[in-house]
Amino acid sequence: MTVVEVGREPLTYDRHTPEPRSYFRDLALARKGDNAAETRLQRHAEEMRVEIPKREAEREARARAAGLEYRINPNRTDGTGGYFSAPAWLISEFATAARTSRVLSKLIPNIDLPRGVSSVNLPRLTTGTHTTPTQDGQAVASRDIVDAAATQPVMPIAGMSDVALQALEQSPVGAHLDWAIFKDLTASYDSQLELALINGSGVGAAFTGILNLTTGAGGVSAVTYTDASPTPAEILPFLAQAVAQHGDARLMPPETWLMRTARFAWIAGFDAATRPNNILPLLGFPHALDDAIPATLGATATQDAIIVMRPSDSILMESEPSTDVFLEPLSGTMQARLRLNGNACAIHRYPTGIATITGTGMAVVSGY
Repeated sequence: MTVVEVGREPLTYDRHTPEPRSYFRDLALARKGDNAAETRLQRHAEEMRVEIPKREAEREARARAAGLEYRINPNRTDGTGGYFSAPAWLISEFATAARTSRVLSKLIPNIDLPRGVSSVNLPRLTTGTHTTPTQDGQAVASRDIVDAAATQPVMPIAGMSDVALQALEQSPVGAHLDWAIFKDLTASYDSQLELALINGSGVGAAFTGILNLTTGAGGVSAVTYTDASPTPAEILPFLAQAVAQHGDARLMPPETWLMRTARFAWIAGFDAATRPNNILPLLGFPHALDDAIPATLGATATQDAIIVMRPSDSILMESEPSTDVFLEPLSGTMQARLRLNGNACAIHRYPTGIATITGTGMAVVSGY
């Protein structure tokens, strides 16, 4: 008996095909009237109509698994009707590559960002209902809810690179120029997104990062560590205080610590002979090393911060990156301009699920 298996045709722009093509090169050639490049781009657009909804369904499933109610049906893919969506293998690389710049952004549940929005409003209950044990015939407990809206802007992140048109048109088999430029642009995107999650100003189109959220009642728990000569042993009570305040405010334990690699090394390098009960992992909670945490905080701009939080309490909404090639701006010098742009918005549903440690005791130690 003959067994016939139905396979899958390789995508137009796939680095694993026998002769990978250059996506950026075809964009440039199509602008100049090349019919073969135009045909490949049209075929790519049709492929994206199938591939990107699959990715959206996968992201929706991950959001539901993270406990997020997902009721939007966004269509945020600029390229499904044209040429301006990056090849599927580039999109996959963008979303899954293990880059050090994506730390918190990988821990936070990520869902699709709908098109055509400039801000995201998330309703929150600041006062919930109330129940109590009761006896037959007794009055039932009653409390009205109080709600508020958590609002953050959608932040555009974009970058471009100019290259010689000849270099683009003569891209070698394997589309190496595409890979190098796109990887560098997406690495920069990742870095800017992570910086915004940690220290976004909340001004203009920038959403508010953790270190700039409101502190105090109903907000972030802020622990101040004051010490002119800090040591790993002396910081331990303040770490414990941050966890305690987090628990009291959020009524649930934290999920992870966030700190700079150097700060982690400073704590981990504490002399084993004097380290009480082996302090790592810190107080029993895992840690993530995030070098987007600035080392220029405080009045002297010489301090960093340690964060303990529940990433599952937050939401990160992102669009897929869009790419384009422009020939006209640099036509006089025979160059092409390659551009990448995306949009992102982060909302912290429970600010009480975050505690920070800052102060003079967090001054960056020489050698660390």
